[in-house]
Amino acid sequence: MSIVHRKPFAIRMATCLVALLFGIMATTASAQLRVLVTNDDGVDAEGLSVLVERLRENPNLDLTVIAPADEQSASGDDISTPVDVFDAFTAAGYPALAVTGEPGDTVLLAVLELLPEPPDVVISGINSVFNLGRDLAPFSGTVGAARWAARLGIPAIAASQAGGADNDYETTADYVAAIAQLLAEDKMTGSQSLPFDTGDGRGTKVLLSINVPNCDGNLRGFRVVALGSFSSPTSFTLQADDGMTRTYSRNDTSNINQGGCDSTLEETLTDFDAFYNGFGSITPLDESLSVSEPTLEDFKLLESLNYGPQGAVVSSLPGGGSGGLSFIFLPVVAVVFRRLIRRIRKGR
Repeated sequence: MSIVHRKPFAIRMATCLVALLFGIMATTASAQLRVLVTNDDGVDAEGLSVLVERLRENPNLDLTVIAPADEQSASGDDISTPVDVFDAFTAAGYPALAVTGEPGDTVLLAVLELLPEPPDVVISGINSVFNLGRDLAPFSGTVGAARWAARLGIPAIAASQAGGADNDYETTADYVAAIAQLLAEDKMTGSQSLPFDTGDGRGTKVLLSINVPNCDGNLRGFRVVALGSFSSPTSFTLQADDGMTRTYSRNDTSNINQGGCDSTLEETLTDFDAFYNGFGSITPLDESLSVSEPTLEDFKLLESLNYGPQGAVVSSLPGGGSGGLSFIFLPVVAVVFRRLIRRIRKGR
């Protein structure tokens, strides 16, 4: 008769416990939202650094920073080749990669070459000046990076601040971090709070262009609105006529209603209306920078998002932001561990 030698119970339980813990850690890591951060102001820009410091507080995010080596403002969605890549740091010291190219190059290189897996979302910004309307969005490198992400089938956010020495990057970073947390919860639960699919048959995604005024802590909130324009042509004036050639000048009417941060205006139809009356503007766009009314309605949820200093930190995921699944498994681990201790004390 053969004798089967079995390991002591305590050793078997310890082995199971270690395996379970490693399983939890692997599952938690895979459940994190993969976030690529870039910009057009350069890897050492203040706006990018404030955003990264805010995002890195959230354990539900797996953060990678790949940004231009120097300022690439007004580069639109241009791309170039060849480009150099080297190790760098943000202004606050977070590890990054710097690319000697356009913002679009950073996204293409990250997604197609540098990252082991494509990001779940690309966040571009925070830009040091606004990118409002049809006048500026097509030329913005901040928006251009987001456009390339959308073309590659990755949801994207392009965040821009008003401009000036008093730029309130913190408020914008809080709001973007709140969107990132919402997306992290969606990934964890398998839900979809925001419809980023464009339905164009090419797999492209929606990008969100966000512009935030400096309201010294008194921002009125956020509004989901369409792209506007600085002015609209209304008429022409004849300047000269020599009998052979006539010269005309165009007359434009401003579309900007500047109520400021103390404005009481409630009806905001465009990003100009919102921005110049104390609201942050959110405009969902496709990669060609067009938007439809149904798309605007689909993203209205963002107007009620909690973006306060705590809103983007405290997770509604099970486990309070510690990766969600740990909430399920840790009680099991605790029970197994208590049984293990009791067995060891009994010498078994």
